[in-house]
Amino acid sequence: MTTTLSMKPLYARLKNAGLDSVFVKKYVLPEWWDDSIAHEQAGYMQALSIISRNLGIEFSSLERKTGAILPQAEKSVKFKKSMGTNTAELAWANAIAVKTAELAARAFTKTLFNIALPAEQLRETILASGNRYVALDNLLDYLWSNGVPVVHVSGFPKGRKMEGMAVRIGERPVIIISKSSKCSAWLLFI
Repeated sequence: MTTTLSMKPLYARLKNAGLDSVFVKKYVLPEWWDDSIAHEQAGYMQALSIISRNLGIEFSSLERKTGAILPQAEKSVKFKKSMGTNTAELAWANAIAVKTAELAARAFTKTLFNIALPAEQLRETILASGNRYVALDNLLDYLWSNGVPVVHVSGFPKGRKMEGMAVRIGERPVIIISKSSKCSAWLLFI
């Protein structure tokens, strides 16, 4: 006799960890996913594998029926966060942003150039390209052309998120902007 598995207990554990099922279905599982796939052992294991890989969660912590589900904080990041935001509150946002940064770094084939310039020299380099001033679009052009991807990520679970962050994936720095603002000067500041 086979036992029919269900995603409901896993969704409940994820919700206790701060990730509701709406978020998991919209951003973590693929769009073709249907919970009935998990009624069979192979399908359930596939769900665990996808969630583990996409959120940076240890597979064995998902496989257990009890216990806390926590993201792995394996990368050193630098946050730009709102005043009053504790770094510990950013655990899920950090995990999601790091996974995004890993994808961006892996897909980015542009050679990385040394961009560790003093601010004044960076400004002069951007202005020497024919720009009248340093603006968001010409700073982004400079970063991308020098091998540094800058990615906007807005799909986070409810709760705190950073305004932006920088992380090094291998030798490549990646910048994540998560603040949603139509004001380019504010995004330039981040």
